[in-house]
Amino acid sequence: MNRLFLLLATLLIIGCATALGRKRVTTRPKLKRIEAVDSAATADTLAAALLDSIIISGYDKPMRSMRESLFVRNATGRRLTSVTLSVDYLDMQGRQLHHNDITLPVDIPAGATRQVNFTSWDRQMTFVYYRSKRSLNSRAVAYRIAASVTSALAEP
Repeated sequence: MNRLFLLLATLLIIGCATALGRKRVTTRPKLKRIEAVDSAATADTLAAALLDSIIISGYDKPMRSMRESLFVRNATGRRLTSVTLSVDYLDMQGRQLHHNDITLPVDIPAGATRQVNFTSWDRQMTFVYYRSKRSLNSRAVAYRIAASVTSALAEP
């Protein structure tokens, strides 16, 4: 049993060493290798003063929805590639129900507005945003939000 294990381990080591030394073969001969691009070099974190130029509006999360949506307006003068939001979910008396920090990949040109969607915090689908349309017989718990932009990445 030990001999068999030793033989298999040796063959595995030899196979791995051989595979590492081989050139990759492909059925598409005209493919060229692309070097990895450092995302930090292609994006620039916006200064805190510019974060006020990113406006959030039009939040919605209907009853029984697993998605939330809102609009992000870019008034920074640069194309946005990522936005991080801080969202507090509050009951109608202002008590915090939940908090979420959400980083969203976006492509928002300067001066444009885009709708963004993200997974809802309401896993049991029992809450409804107080401005969303809901049925009169609904037993959903109404809530409101307080959201702000905490960071953003933009093209240089």
